[in-house]
Amino acid sequence: MVLDSTEHIQQIEKEEEKAYAPTGLRGNEKFYLSMAEAMRRAKKYNLDARVAAMETLIAKDNISLAQFEGAPNITGSGTYTRRNDRAASSSESILTGTQSLEPSTSSEKARRLADLQAQWNILDSVIAYFDGKSAGDREIIAKERLKKISQNIESDIYRSYWQAKIGQSATKRMDIYLKDLNSKETSLQSAMNSQDLNIESAANQLDRIYNQKSQIADMREIALLASQELKAITSIPLGKTLNLTTDLLPIAPKFEGMGDKSRINNFIQTALQNRPELREEFLNKNIAVRDKERELIRSFPGLNVIYSRNYDSNKFLANDSWSNFSAAITQSLTDFISLPTRYRAAENREKLADERRKALVAAIIAQVHIAQIRIDLAKDNYDLATTQNAVAQRRARAAIEKEKLGAVSGLESVQRQTDALLANIAEQEALADLNQAYVDMMHTMGLSLSDEDIMGDIT
Repeated sequence: MVLDSTEHIQQIEKEEEKAYAPTGLRGNEKFYLSMAEAMRRAKKYNLDARVAAMETLIAKDNISLAQFEGAPNITGSGTYTRRNDRAASSSESILTGTQSLEPSTSSEKARRLADLQAQWNILDSVIAYFDGKSAGDREIIAKERLKKISQNIESDIYRSYWQAKIGQSATKRMDIYLKDLNSKETSLQSAMNSQDLNIESAANQLDRIYNQKSQIADMREIALLASQELKAITSIPLGKTLNLTTDLLPIAPKFEGMGDKSRINNFIQTALQNRPELREEFLNKNIAVRDKERELIRSFPGLNVIYSRNYDSNKFLANDSWSNFSAAITQSLTDFISLPTRYRAAENREKLADERRKALVAAIIAQVHIAQIRIDLAKDNYDLATTQNAVAQRRARAAIEKEKLGAVSGLESVQRQTDALLANIAEQEALADLNQAYVDMMHTMGLSLSDEDIMGDIT
């Protein structure tokens, strides 16, 4: 296919049409989505996950292909041949230079030939054995990569779902307060223009209004982008309106003791045992060691055994069917001469696998400590956000009562209520961050949410 050709453009259009076909979702109607359903949809329909799953299937097939390479090569053939005259020949005497045998033939004009041959190279079979073992390790590597992608999807779903949910829950209230703030802003601008209000006082009040409007706009933007990201991850058409049905609740009880610093060594051991990246490097080391042995074996002489069964319909033959057997020992001089270089390269690959594993171990240990710090900070931020929200709610209720009594202006009341809304959203975001910190620790340890059956408890 030529890029930018008509065929290329048409193929792009077809792919666009098929992008959401497997999900069974079309149109722009509202779609209800729980957290658990979002997780299931992502693992089933997410395109990255589907690619990784296909790579796992291919790696599994490669095991069988590698094993077939070591089996005897069996070939069969059937031939019909015919010539337009007889295959006659004569002899000439070397001594006299005259014809010593009258023209004769021992072959029919038309013949049928058949051949069944088995050829087995012992050296190739041994090499195929090592290749099969390595193919098995590569299948496990593909599964570990699929596991890692699944964990990344879980983390992305978790983060985007709660950001979208928080924005969705507060949208109506944000719209109401935003409308009130716009109205108060217009009144302040009018009062400033008519000099009915002190310019400094009005400017301070406008600054506060602008700050609140900016915070609302930022929260709406985060929620909107999170909603689009959630749709993309779960393969939901971007034009659909999502109605997120799961409430944001603390999941800390499911991680009892995870914030206990005294257990950090246990977390590290769990991470070193379960992290897909590190497990992959152990398998890469196995492959590298096996490659060293493979290079040595390649340099040995090879025994090639051939057995065949033949048939020829030629009536002049005394025996029209017969068997052939041959055995030959061959030595590749190129493989023998290049052995030191190939072996050294295999040794370097083994050393590289060791160094990668050491670097990864150090990185994982650091990540566990960082994940623990994030949990501690998220806890502190959530406690602070809870306190600030409680204070903001009391101030909002007091401002509403004072407005009824005429003790404060309508602008002050609206601003206090807006502060309360923003504080409430900030508390929810802090709770989501705390939950995310626990989830990140799970993934840092190489564990999946579904492994711990967490989703059933929070939906």
